[in-house]
Amino acid sequence: CSLKFRKSAAFDSSVYSMLAWVRQGEKLAKNFDGEIWDKEKFARTISNLRRITRKKNPGLFLEDLVSICRDCGVALVIARTPKECPASGATKMLTSGNPLILISFRYLTDDQFWFTFFHEAAHVILHETNGTRLEIASSEEGDIEEEQANNFARDVLIPKDLYNELLTMRISTMSVLKFARKAGIAPGIVVGQLQYLNRIGHNKLNSLKRRYQWEDILPTL
Repeated sequence: CSLKFRKSAAFDSSVYSMLAWVRQGEKLAKNFDGEIWDKEKFARTISNLRRITRKKNPGLFLEDLVSICRDCGVALVIARTPKECPASGATKMLTSGNPLILISFRYLTDDQFWFTFFHEAAHVILHETNGTRLEIASSEEGDIEEEQANNFARDVLIPKDLYNELLTMRISTMSVLKFARKAGIAPGIVVGQLQYLNRIGHNKLNSLKRRYQWEDILPTL
């Protein structure tokens, strides 16, 4: 398959490990029994998924998320990466004509998981799904499609009418909790966005993020 990497230095990591992970995702999606791929339906549905981020138990939100994606013809697969595979997410088109969104749950935190999911959903909705697209953490800028996917994920998670407040609000535990309630998202996502915007350091307010164990995730898959 052809590979589209999020960064040009992707080959610093093991290509074979990344291919093995994608292949694992394909195998897990082999018996996908969802609807016919409906891009317009998925695009309409995606903005309503913000509410699910507030569910604490992976057994609750993953079941809902997989089901909603299935109804739109999207195969959502969660799979751990092998060693030397730094990917957080991937997309590709299955032979059935259904898009696959593959998520590694790499950092086991709610902010990383949800941003990765909506980022990959953006690629499925906005961009060509020929070949395989792998997401690898990078500070590299200038990729238009990546910027579009980042902006899409941000706009889904943070309502546009609240974004200026995120940029200017006084930051404390209570203000983050209040903003999260107003936005209808998990507090950890607000923390992740504040860190991404460099409004706070990456070592600040991390106690507000939900952290998961694979033992909590695997029974749901």
